[in-house]
Amino acid sequence: MKTKLSQNFLVNRIIAEKIVEAVEPQTGDKIIEIGPGKGALTDLLIEKPIDIIALEKDFGIVENLKKVYKNRKNIKVVNRDALIFNSVDLAKFSKFDYKLVSNLPYAVTSPIINKYFVTGEIEKPKMAILMVQKEVAERLASKAGEKNRGILSVFLQYYYKIEILFEVTKENFQPVPQVDSAVIKLNKIKITVPLEIGMMHLIKAGFSQKRRKLINSLSPILNLNKTDLSDIMEKSQIKEGCRAEDLTVLDWQNLYTNFKDKFIH
Repeated sequence: MKTKLSQNFLVNRIIAEKIVEAVEPQTGDKIIEIGPGKGALTDLLIEKPIDIIALEKDFGIVENLKKVYKNRKNIKVVNRDALIFNSVDLAKFSKFDYKLVSNLPYAVTSPIINKYFVTGEIEKPKMAILMVQKEVAERLASKAGEKNRGILSVFLQYYYKIEILFEVTKENFQPVPQVDSAVIKLNKIKITVPLEIGMMHLIKAGFSQKRRKLINSLSPILNLNKTDLSDIMEKSQIKEGCRAEDLTVLDWQNLYTNFKDKFIH
C-alpha cells in the first residue's frame, strides 16, 4: 500500500489491543477514528458491536481500507481531512455522544485538539483515547506548578480530565519516528458555561511571557496598573509572585470573574 503523506504506523498488536480496551467499547457506541492508517486499531474496533467512521486524508489508504472492510456494515471509511470534518458531517453519523480514538500525527496534534476538544467548532466527544508525542502528553496532563504547563493544557483541562495511560516507545512504529509516544485518556467534564473568549484571551496574555511573574505579563497587555491588578489577584486568592503555569483552571476562572466584576459592567 503506497501512501503519499508522512505517517508513522503502529505495528505492535499488543499496544493496539490496550488502546482499544481503553476505549471501553459498549454496544451501540459511535466511534470516530482519525487516521486509521493500516488498520492497527480499526481491525480490532470493527469486531466490537459499535459503529465506526474512519477519517483518512490519504486517498491510497482509503481505497485499501474500503477493500479490506467492504463486507463490514459497522464502518464507514471517509477520505476526509479531520480538520475539515464539521458539525454537519458529524450529525449524519451521530446525533448522540461519540468517542474519539486516534494515533495522532505529530504535525496536526495541536490543531486537532483545538478543533475537537476546545473551540466548540464541532461537538466535543464524551471521551477520547489519543496517542501523541510523549512530551505533548506530559504537557497536556501537566498540573499547576509544573514548568511544562501551557495555554493548551489549561484550555483542554477546562473541558476534560486528562490521564496518561502508558508510554509507547518509538520502536513500535514504522517508519520509526525520532521520539517516543504516550497514550492519554480524556474524559469530558460536566460544565455549565463554555470557555469564554475573554477568559481565553486572559490565559493567552498570562502565558505570553512565561518566565515573568503573572502580574508583569498581564499588566501591559490588559493595560492595567499593577495596583489594580494586584487587588484582583488578591481577591482571586492568587499569590502576586506566581507565574501563569502556577494557576489551576479554577484560579483562571476566579481571576477572570473578578476582572469582569471590576472593569466590565
